[in-house]
Amino acid sequence: MSALEARLLSPIADFPLVRRVLEALLAARCRRHLARLDRFPAVRAQLRTLLNLIHQARATPFGHDHDFNRIRCIADYQRLVPLHERTVWYRLTSDRELVDPERQTPLLVDQLDRPLRLTPELIQAHRRAIRTAFALALRAQPRVRLLDGRILWLGDDTRLLFSGAYTAQQLVQARFPLTIHHVVEDASAGDPATLARQWLDRPLTAIVGSAKRLDALLQQACHQRGESSLRRLWPQLRVLVRLRTDALTAALPAEAEGIQTIDLLTYPEAPLGVSDPSYPQMRLLVEHGVFFEFVPLDQADELHPPRWVLDQVQPETAYEVVLTAPAGIWARRTGLVVTFDQLEPPLFRILTEPATSAARRLPLPSRTEPLRPADSTPPKPVPLPNRLHRPDSGVSVSRLLLL
Repeated sequence: MSALEARLLSPIADFPLVRRVLEALLAARCRRHLARLDRFPAVRAQLRTLLNLIHQARATPFGHDHDFNRIRCIADYQRLVPLHERTVWYRLTSDRELVDPERQTPLLVDQLDRPLRLTPELIQAHRRAIRTAFALALRAQPRVRLLDGRILWLGDDTRLLFSGAYTAQQLVQARFPLTIHHVVEDASAGDPATLARQWLDRPLTAIVGSAKRLDALLQQACHQRGESSLRRLWPQLRVLVRLRTDALTAALPAEAEGIQTIDLLTYPEAPLGVSDPSYPQMRLLVEHGVFFEFVPLDQADELHPPRWVLDQVQPETAYEVVLTAPAGIWARRTGLVVTFDQLEPPLFRILTEPATSAARRLPLPSRTEPLRPADSTPPKPVPLPNRLHRPDSGVSVSRLLLL
């Protein structure tokens, strides 16, 4: 379904026949989406994702500074683009690439007031992540009818600073598949107590939002009605999607009531993983526009730590996650520590141990900030990062873009 078709169907989408057709279309697309995720090799998907990101950013100042035209494989990328800390990336983006008045790119800020460009590629990545969450919920409960009520969006951990050429409602709807645009309601601006009073008597089939706001809304709703059962508050409620940025806490009691809870591990700049009801671990989102690298935790404090990809990590070993994402993020360390239990599909668990101490971490060199020694002694030669010796790493960009 195209965007034009979705707009044309929106006025008549509440008719029973049209609603059943849209539900069948949504279920079919979700099944196809999961089949592709299960079938497509994760390593190949990651290589294609990286080359797509490189191809899209070749003309940017960052792409010129780091010779993106010369990158043909993962080894080239790791040689030309060093690891960046979070503060270094935001400084580079804010000074050189953040403000783009011609393209009218929307601008977000996170909880620490750090700016983030909401590019179309980043919106698509978040939309694919939410589609994956709904697809997993529908696979666990095939008889769920999401279009019989409203889908409530509670917002994430960001704040819209500049909407660009879009409205706030359009940016919210863009996070969801086209087949459910007409049932999405934006409730990201209200406080949990007001939202509970406003939505208690209205039909809800799904609630999507940050874990903090979602838990607060459910607690307020139960407190205002003096009811502990969510099914009695919202008889049609079937799916809860919690957006998280940290380790998972205990599951909500809603799961025991027939409400499927899906945890989506996501940062404002990139989706990372989703809880699959078929597995006890989180599932890495390898085909959602984000390229992942992993630094061994026991070598995270080194000046040039090794950077592994999916086919090089070892199960039951702790790694710090490094992100390359569509919002202009290149090899950024996150501090998130994970360990893999399985690689096909990639299943991981979040560890509570921090990746490294900020007091012990050495500053990382970059193309724009050369490493300067603290004392007057001459600097020692710095070895290049380890290359990845992969037989299939020489695939050209043009060839992979056609796959």
